[in-house]
Amino acid sequence: MLIGRLRSDDIYLQLNSYPLPQHRTTALAAQASVLVVILCFAPSVLHNETATMREICDKFFHDNWVVPIYMGYRLNLLDFWNGYKAAKMALEVCKSVKATKMDALVSKVGEVLKEGVLTEDNVLERANKVIEVLRECNVTLRWVFLHTAPLNSGMSLYFSGN
Repeated sequence: MLIGRLRSDDIYLQLNSYPLPQHRTTALAAQASVLVVILCFAPSVLHNETATMREICDKFFHDNWVVPIYMGYRLNLLDFWNGYKAAKMALEVCKSVKATKMDALVSKVGEVLKEGVLTEDNVLERANKVIEVLRECNVTLRWVFLHTAPLNSGMSLYFSGN
């Protein structure tokens, strides 16, 4: 029942803060962390339910496979779900690379931060564009921080992937 609720609802009501479809995994990141932990208690879903795992991966992990689970502890789902047939297959389909967006974002931020552009009137007129750039920066930086930081080596002591 918990897995079904986490799969279908936005329990933390974050989708309003990240309305664009490409930011959905960021909006649902906290919920995805809870889902990963709960799935540890349902290995039959991870092993056998290919359609369920494909839906979960498409919704929560299509561009984020490193998941923060608690205060600085992260799981790399590519490694963690390696022993689970349905989970591994679903996640393999979802791999993508987001780091190439950094150059484009740097130029967008440069346009927004030009001298004299961030006046009160200009920001109010272009609020949607500024907020869009900020969201994109937040999403991309979050991805870079999670996917490039070294993972905690002790996580295997707490969670067994098999």
